[in-house]
Amino acid sequence: MAQDSYVMEPYISSRGENDPQVQLRNALLENDFEKFEELVSNGAVDLEYVYPYPDDKTCLELAVLEPNKIEFVKLILQHMTSVVLRMTEPISDTPILLAVKNRNIEALDALLEFSSFFINCVVYMAQDSYEMESNRSSRSENDLEMQLRNALLENDFQKFEELVSNGAVDLEYVYPYPDHKTCLELAILEPNKIEFVKLILQHMKYVKYRLGEPISDSPLLLAVKNRNIEALDVLLEHNGFCVNRADKEGNTAIYYAAKNGDNDTVLKLLRKGAYIYNCRSEQPVADISARSLQTFLDECIESNDERPNDRNYEIRLNYNFFHQKPKAEVLLYMTRDEEFRPLLKHPVITSFVYFKWYSLSSIFYANITFSSLLWLCLMFYIILGYGVDKQQSKFVEAFNVLTYVGSCIGLTLLIIREIFQLLVSPTRYLQSIENLIEIALVFVTATIVCNDSPSESTKQQLSAIAILLSSTELVLLIGQFPTLSTNIVMLRTVSWNFFKFLLWYCILIIAFALSFYTLFKRGEEQEDQRASNPNNTNQEEEEFFEDPGRSLFKTIVMMTGEFDVGSIEFSTFPVTSHIIFILFVFMVPIVLFNLLNGLAVSDTQEIRSNAELLGHISRIKLISHYERDLLRYYKTVLKCFSWLPPTLQALNIIQPYMLCINPWATFHFLPNYGMTVKPNQNNRIELPDCLRGSGNKYCFGQCALRLDRKIVKNAKIIIKKRTCVSEFDEIKHTLSKYETNILNMESTLKRVLQKLEAL
Repeated sequence: MAQDSYVMEPYISSRGENDPQVQLRNALLENDFEKFEELVSNGAVDLEYVYPYPDDKTCLELAVLEPNKIEFVKLILQHMTSVVLRMTEPISDTPILLAVKNRNIEALDALLEFSSFFINCVVYMAQDSYEMESNRSSRSENDLEMQLRNALLENDFQKFEELVSNGAVDLEYVYPYPDHKTCLELAILEPNKIEFVKLILQHMKYVKYRLGEPISDSPLLLAVKNRNIEALDVLLEHNGFCVNRADKEGNTAIYYAAKNGDNDTVLKLLRKGAYIYNCRSEQPVADISARSLQTFLDECIESNDERPNDRNYEIRLNYNFFHQKPKAEVLLYMTRDEEFRPLLKHPVITSFVYFKWYSLSSIFYANITFSSLLWLCLMFYIILGYGVDKQQSKFVEAFNVLTYVGSCIGLTLLIIREIFQLLVSPTRYLQSIENLIEIALVFVTATIVCNDSPSESTKQQLSAIAILLSSTELVLLIGQFPTLSTNIVMLRTVSWNFFKFLLWYCILIIAFALSFYTLFKRGEEQEDQRASNPNNTNQEEEEFFEDPGRSLFKTIVMMTGEFDVGSIEFSTFPVTSHIIFILFVFMVPIVLFNLLNGLAVSDTQEIRSNAELLGHISRIKLISHYERDLLRYYKTVLKCFSWLPPTLQALNIIQPYMLCINPWATFHFLPNYGMTVKPNQNNRIELPDCLRGSGNKYCFGQCALRLDRKIVKNAKIIIKKRTCVSEFDEIKHTLSKYETNILNMESTLKRVLQKLEAL
């Protein structure tokens, strides 16, 4: 039976030769079509009968195995009333699978024309789509639940309605194997049973989710997966189904709608409160079109019935789709996608980021203050105290002691901060260049403040490295501020592009350096002449090309335009050395550096044109960084306290909030659901009542907020555009009515003319 292809032997079983099933198989084996047709037409045989070993197949499956039995296949299909998929042992391939495996093209065409076969039915319930069979269970045919299922299967709506209206059936009953589904879930699987779905929902008292085994998708997930739009609309109108419920793989309905490319379905789910995040690492927003997301964001901005110039005119911003933790992860993903980046300037997102930044800015400013004080203490200590042996005044000595103590305290706090970041996220910490600079700064600073006995040259080198590292770290930290982020982005972009550009041309620079070394190095005779010349006073400058390393260094310096031609001896090879030197001057300082300058100008212009967007991106990255670290730290502390004995926890002497910051309690005043802005009252913000239920103790004096004027202006523009579009649609609808009336009048006139001509 390799590949389900084998030679059919004369049938031997407990059935006699006169048995119709045996005669049917023998007629198929002997290609006796007349006898086969007679047996099938009489209806005395069971076409679904499974012949025992060694066949383990039905008559149709046996006929599909050989290409010369297409007439038998067609005859069987004509007399089959339904398709039964065998789910018990021995597991058998479907007829379509057998036809494909054996390359029986004629049989495959016949099977595909017979619509009862499912192409994607591999074993059972592929993509939750399967042909519903007569349910075989311990329940009898007279059982009400079985009658309900059979009525659904047979599309007998009248009987189905009668059973449901009587209230004698359990609509939440889960039919056993092979269904494992409720009546509602079975009705959703087929698009032509929308009336059944509506009737079931009308008589459902509540929605019950099955959390045990076997795990089943919710009706909403089934409708989205099978693209049953009518059923989905009915389910969303019912308001009893959770749009954010995930399946066993951790994916929500909006994830599958986005994967299927159903933009209308995505908008419907978002309007019902679907989150644009997933339980898994892959975000649904990755497959949502930017246009659909922008349409939804525009709908999140509403206004009251007042005129825009009235004092009580209000703009409401809705954040229901952001009601998740952590919220900045989706925005962080949008910063990496070029398609979604323009949406970061949308008023809904900018206002949300504005509030998040308002709550986290205190942490950022505290970090900058600490780094600035450490930098100042370290600078003053290195310049005035470290490595200075001469006698100093008492004021300077006292100031040195103060800066030394400040450097020690700052170093301790810096180590604690870096250990905290390392423990929270080791991988991400070690992948950051800023963190690597801080690690180097910790080691260098610890060597300076803890060891005052190294040599003078070691102190000078350590001091130079410490000054450079601390200053670089402070510049990068200040550059995270949104209004200054453009400058850091320009620095990084131009530096990286210069590096990539020079990495390719470094071969040419090294070639010029080695050429200069070959031409300008001194031979033995020249060294003897130089030693005997008492007038040679320019010894240092004449030794730049004595070895390849110094020659490369001198060539790099000459790239900037510092040629120092007077120190170069062209007399040894006057023609060759002058030609190569002129070629170097033309290729490197003139051509190469002008290319680099042009590259830098184009990069800076592009960055400046996107300065506003870069500010939003910088703010989102910083918020995500703080939010993620605080959340992980908070969970770690809570986990540690859960290990304490219950008796100790009951004392309430030490609580987790004493040792950590709860990021969600700190951000309690943020508008998770929405906020109302009054543009004509200096952009004053009124938070919803649901956020004021705990009082103002979480606001920390920040509840009386005012939204940025530019955000309010952009929100007004969107509202105005939507109003204009609505007026345009109204005019378009009116014109279409006129067009329909004119067409009707034209058809009437034609009929009148035809009757007049007939007279």
